[in-house]
Amino acid sequence: MVFDLYGNDDCLEVNNFYKKLLAEMPDLLFQFVIDSDNNYTFPLVSKSSEEIFELSVADFTNDIKFIVYDRILPQDREHFFQSLVKARKEIKPWEIEFRADLPKKGIRWFKVSSKTESSANGNVIFYGHVSDITELKDKEEKLRISEERFQFALDASTVGIWDWDMVTNSVFYSSLSLKILELESTDVFDDPERWDKIVHPDDLPKYYSDIHEHFDNKIPFYENYHRVMTSSGNYKWILDRGKVIKRDENGKPLRVIGTHTDVSAQKEKELELLKTMKLYSDQNSRLLNFSHIVLII
Repeated sequence: MVFDLYGNDDCLEVNNFYKKLLAEMPDLLFQFVIDSDNNYTFPLVSKSSEEIFELSVADFTNDIKFIVYDRILPQDREHFFQSLVKARKEIKPWEIEFRADLPKKGIRWFKVSSKTESSANGNVIFYGHVSDITELKDKEEKLRISEERFQFALDASTVGIWDWDMVTNSVFYSSLSLKILELESTDVFDDPERWDKIVHPDDLPKYYSDIHEHFDNKIPFYENYHRVMTSSGNYKWILDRGKVIKRDENGKPLRVIGTHTDVSAQKEKELELLKTMKLYSDQNSRLLNFSHIVLII
């Protein structure tokens, strides 16, 4: 027998408070029993079943399993019923996420959360609720796609990412940031001093000055060229950029995100160009001196 919490006058123990409370719950509340002959009965089904699963309370008869079976997407049916069988057999909580194709709403995501108990006569009783989690699943899917795109962009890039949480004083370094240092490693969280310790001593003053100018809100973002020592003991030129994305009420930086770019090849060309220009300048100076000597003679 289906027990309608809202229309059964015989249920004296359920007072108005609980009726109002349950009326405000968006989930489909249920209690159903599976006996030893595999018959299904539903002592309790909330009226929200009409909104959640587009089934009236009257639909919850012994034929309900066939109605539900038809609505669950074919690719989810086996998992759905196997999880129910497992929960019944092991008398363990029944929890599952699945998709169903409803007559009006179309394809929706649902989650079942239920407690499982066994009775002395061999019946297994489920007490639980069904939630429509379609919006949550849509957000998860959009986030997954966004993360995949971001990861693809990172993999195709030569730019390393760093993310400094100044509250915990820990920095996230992407695998590309560590690859610049010739370290074979995946993404890690580390001490921010890791980078500071490998910056060339001659570059440290400007390195600290630039980043603190940004921390003090004197410049809109941080940018600095400096050399870092790799695991092989050689130095590489790095373009380091960053921006504070979170501050406290007093303007103190709480989180900074930035990039590391290996610009060694560019710097080597610049240095080579400077050497060449100096060479020409020295040669011109010698020629001028020579000409001056000739004129005097």
